[in-house]
Formats: sequence, C-alpha cells, structure tokens
Amino acid sequence: MNNQTFSFILRLWSFVSSKRKLQFAFLLILIFFSSIFEMLSIGAVFPFLLVLSTPDVLFEYEVLKRIFLFLGYESPSETLLITTIFFIFATLIAGLFRITLLYYLNFLSYVTCADLGVIAVEKTLHQPYSTHTKRNSSELINTVVVKINTVLQSVLLPTLTLISSFFTAVGILAVISLVSFEISLITISVLGSIYSIFVKLTKNKVSKNSKDIAYKSTRVIKILQESLGGIRDIILDNAQYMHSKIYKKAELDYRLAQASNAFIGASPRFIIEPIGIIVIASIAYIYSVNQAEKGIESIVPILGALALGFQRLLPILQQTYASIISIRGSYDSFSDVIFLLDQKVELEDSSENFSNNLMFKSMIELKNISYKYNNESPLILSKINLTITKGSCIGIIGKTGSGKSTLIDIIMGLLVQSNGLIEVDKKPINLNNLINWRSHISHVPQSIFLTDNTIAENIALNVSKNKIDYKLLHEVVRQAQLSDLINDWPNKYETMIGERGVRLSGGQRQRIGIARALYKKSEIIVLDEATSALDSKTEQAVIKEIFLLRHKPTVIIIAHRHSTLENCDQILELKNSNIVTIGSYNDLQKYLID
Repeated sequence: MNNQTFSFILRLWSFVSSKRKLQFAFLLILIFFSSIFEMLSIGAVFPFLLVLSTPDVLFEYEVLKRIFLFLGYESPSETLLITTIFFIFATLIAGLFRITLLYYLNFLSYVTCADLGVIAVEKTLHQPYSTHTKRNSSELINTVVVKINTVLQSVLLPTLTLISSFFTAVGILAVISLVSFEISLITISVLGSIYSIFVKLTKNKVSKNSKDIAYKSTRVIKILQESLGGIRDIILDNAQYMHSKIYKKAELDYRLAQASNAFIGASPRFIIEPIGIIVIASIAYIYSVNQAEKGIESIVPILGALALGFQRLLPILQQTYASIISIRGSYDSFSDVIFLLDQKVELEDSSENFSNNLMFKSMIELKNISYKYNNESPLILSKINLTITKGSCIGIIGKTGSGKSTLIDIIMGLLVQSNGLIEVDKKPINLNNLINWRSHISHVPQSIFLTDNTIAENIALNVSKNKIDYKLLHEVVRQAQLSDLINDWPNKYETMIGERGVRLSGGQRQRIGIARALYKKSEIIVLDEATSALDSKTEQAVIKEIFLLRHKPTVIIIAHRHSTLENCDQILELKNSNIVTIGSYNDLQKYLID
C-alpha cells in the first residue's frame, strides 16, 4: 500500500460520522478478542493431544502443572476431561467470535458505504449549475453507484480484513513461537518472502488494471445511457447490432481487467498451500528423526499444534495479500470517489439562507451584466442593463446561440455573472440570499424533466405524495388545459407516465411543466420555449390563464413563435451579446417588416 493510497484512506476516514467511528472502535475490540480466542483455540490443542498421547508428560510442563493443581487436579489421569472441555470451549468461542466479527465487519462496511454515497450525492447536488453543465452524467452515476461500491468491496472491506488478519496472524505466530521459535521464524521468512515477490511482480499489472477498471466502468455506463437515450433513432436505423457490439467491447474489457486482478489476488494460494504442507511434512520428519528415542507420542502434540496453527495461518496470509492487491487495484476508482467527497459546498439549505429576508415588491435590475463560460471563451453577454417591473411580462427573442437561456439562468441565480450586479428592490443577489431568491421563481423549459411516477407527483414535483394539495392540483391542471386529458384516463391523477414521460406527447409534457410552475404559486414564471409543442389555440388559452392568476406573476417569455409574445408589455432582442429594445408586440410587427 503506497503513501497516496494510505492518505486516501485517512481522507475517507474524515468523512465517517462520529457514530460510525465509535462502531469501528468496537470492531477493533472485537478483532482483539477474536485473535485472543484464536490463540487459545490453537494453544489448547497442545495439552489436549499431550494428555491423549502421554498423560504423564503433561505434569512435566511447569505452567500446565500449576494450572491443573490450582484447579484441584493432582494426577495426570484426572486431567483428560478438563483438557477436553477446555479445548472444545476454546474452539467454540473462537468460532463464535469469528462469525460475530464477520457479521459486524460486513454490516459496518456496508452502512459506512451507504453514508459515503449519501455524502457524495448531497455534495454533487449542491454544486453550482455551471458545474453540472460541464460534467458528464455517466461519470457521476458511475462514481456514485459503481465506484463507491468498489471502494466498499475493494478498499474498505480489505482494509478491515488487513487489520483483523494482522492481529490474528500475530496471535497464531505467538502460539507457534511458544511451541517452536525456530519454526515460527522460518515460517515468517519463507511465506513473507514469497508474498513479497508476488507483490513486486504484479505491481505494474495491478496498477494498469486499476486505471482500466476506473475508465472502462464509466464507459460501460456511458454507452448504455446513450443507447437507451437514443433508442428511437437506433430502431429507425436498425443499428441495434452496432450498439450491442460497442457495448460488448467495453463490457468485456472492463470485466477482463477485473478478472486479471481477481486472478492475481487469488493465485499465490495455490503455491503457498503446497509449500505449507511441505513445511509441515519436513518438520514431522525432522522431529521424528531427532526424537525417535522418545517415541512418536512425544511429537504428536507438537505436530498437532503446528499443523492447526499453519492451517489457520495460511488463509489469513492469503487474505492479507488479496486485500493488498484489491486496494491497489482500486486506486483510480478510489481517487474518483475521494474527488466527489471532497467537493466544496458554498451554498447550503440552511435556515439562514432560506429565510424571508428578500422580498420582491417592485423591480429586478440587471446592471452591466456580462458573462462568459471561462477565461478563454468570448463574452456571451456584454454589459446588459435591464429593469423588470413586478407584474409585467417581458418577451425575449434572438437567434439560436444569442444568449437568451444564459440570460434567464443568470436572472434565476443558476449561473453567476462574470461581471455586474443583479438587484431586487435595490438589494443585491448574493450567496446569503440566493436560495431565497430562487424560491420566488418557477421555470418551464422546452424539454420538461419528468419522473417515472404519477401525473400528480410530476405536477407537485419535490412535494411528498401525502402532502399534495389536490384542490390546488385540480385548479392548475385546468389552467394548463390538461383537465380533459386526465379525466379520460382510467386512473386520472394516479396515471403512471413512464420514464421521461414516454407515454405522453410533447405538448402534454409541456403542459405538465406549466401546471408544475403554476402549482408553486411563484411570483416569477419563466417560460423558455415552454409552449413550442402546443398548437396556437392551446397556447393562447394557457397564456391567458397565466395572466388571469390572482397573484399577477411577473412573466419572462423566450419564444421563437412571435404570436406567443402578444401579451408582453415589453419585447427585447438579444443581438451581438447585448439587448436591443423593440417595445410592444405591435412594435415587433413593424420591426419584422422593417
């Protein structure tokens, strides 16, 4: 394990809650006692076999003699029962501790992984909108769903296994040392050297596999998302086989990299186990030759203790090696997870930020607003000055790419201007009141986000199902011209609309988006090509209902279809990164003729 991986583990630890840290402390205590009883279960073999083979020899060991005399056993023949009971008891307790440790270790690892996943998602969702526009959703989904699970399976569990294996191995070696210090020393040297050679030989391959697994797992998700997202075109072009072939290549490469690391982690076992048997056979031969005059009975207890010790030690050493390979093989995925956990959150949903300290009573003012995506890109907007009066309707037109959506994203507080200032009733919009400002706004884009839930849940989005106001719901459905459609469905408001609203037409999806905005009763409604899929009659009916709302919202409309702007008080055109004021709808007609 290199220094960078170790620093990642320490960084991961900093995200673990206090409650989990206490549970990990208990786990360490459990590991310690488990190793103690592992020692006792192996150590108990020696007196048990000794009393079975040569009871009289038992009292020649001063420590054992004192223990038995303390317990009231004065002759070797009386010790068989107590030795057998102690051996059985130690074995059962050791087994009980092992299974308890296994359960608790897995339980704690999985709930900690869940905690980390929640932190990663929370921090990701709290990133600025501009950050999300630069990211690939496949990478985020893969990191949150796949790579955090990789950290669980290949880093967290193996790290805990390493700690557990260390304590247990030390305990077993201590017992073997009591039986024979020379054998213990030889064992450590031989087995340690073999595993060290394996680690050195496989280092580069494991590192390469780590990079492949991190990259190719993302590619698999990306290909799958793009294929399902473009299924209509794939079917029309009869391109299913081509996309399946692309997915097959990515999936196979990903699985082969995983298989390679799995093989590297498991393979030493098949070399070490024969070596372990050879060592035990060699010890048995040497002891039987050197102790021939004492008879086979004298070496049976020693060989039994050593055999049991080796039998427990070899799997632990293999677990240790496999854990090291697993951690190394997950380095790049681990790095991606740490990146998500390390995200800074500048704006949180605190009660202070969400307080009613910003009221919209009079006007919104944009003062010298400029925006560009980064330092190298050209200005999208340049020194925009605009005043929007409360209760008015502003129409915005302009060529594709002129910055219309960028302008409204800045007004809504989704993007932060590069220069300039936005004021609401002379109060500047900043981090202290940004969440509160957003709460005044409803946004209806051209492409409506829909969940695979009911009509009611999609209109009252982000509201718990048991808290939906159905009286208000019926009203906004009527205003959005959806009543006839919903009433024709057998399940009415409980009708499932399918993933991304696949069972709805484009116009129906847009009307759900409008109903959603009306449900929020926002003071500002932004319609960004929100009626483009509606016929003129339905569009006019929807717009009319918006202007009839009792709370008289401020409306900002972006539209290519000029008839949509008929009720606007003022129409603006974005041109050459700036605003050209056209005036009323009648002025727009003259402007188009000119």
